[in-house]
Amino acid sequence: MQIVSGPYGWEKVHYEAPPAAKVPDEMARFIDWYNRTSPLNEDKKVPGIAHLWFEVIHPFDDGNGRVGRAIADHALSQSLDYPTTACLATAIEADKKSYYPQLENASRGCLDVNVWLDYFADTIIKAQNIAREEVDFVLAKTRFYEVYGDQLNKRQAKMVSRVFAEGRKCFEGGITTRKYEAITKCPNRTASRNLSDLVAKGIIVPLPGGGRTTRYELTVVEPDGLGSKGND
Repeated sequence: MQIVSGPYGWEKVHYEAPPAAKVPDEMARFIDWYNRTSPLNEDKKVPGIAHLWFEVIHPFDDGNGRVGRAIADHALSQSLDYPTTACLATAIEADKKSYYPQLENASRGCLDVNVWLDYFADTIIKAQNIAREEVDFVLAKTRFYEVYGDQLNKRQAKMVSRVFAEGRKCFEGGITTRKYEAITKCPNRTASRNLSDLVAKGIIVPLPGGGRTTRYELTVVEPDGLGSKGND
């Protein structure tokens, strides 16, 4: 197995896994180490090493990254002694340009993993921050519907659902009359009337600096139940 990139004929080999005949023995060694290093033993596993070791073996034709991230999540949960909510896969996916070079450097030459562990520790911190943002988003969404859910007509509810579907990344460019028309399949006059109604109820607020086109964002309902301006 090889990890390559680039066009055909000009491929760059980032990593070449052990020969297929050696994979069963390498996996047996890895699993034995993984099972021996647990919170019940003094010799605890390091999530970054668990991930790296599996990726170096690279036993599958496809899915090594997903399995490797699952292994890291499991190892991290064991180290913390409770299930982790860290979004490790999301953090790695968001910064693949750093992930692959770090993986390549750690699996070649003298196999010094100190730089890799520093990188992986930073990635886990980013993953925890993402998880916190995801939880905050879900709570904010719940509070919004508790306060405003019964004040939305069908078209308004469809628009709000579409905004929330973007998740914590927010609705790029804000809500506009044209976007409202496209999402709800209604004429311009109806869209303008519905948006004005939402503004009057405090459900959406205009974004500053909108220029010729007014853009809106959903009101963020704070834990005390009071709405305040914020990201959609």
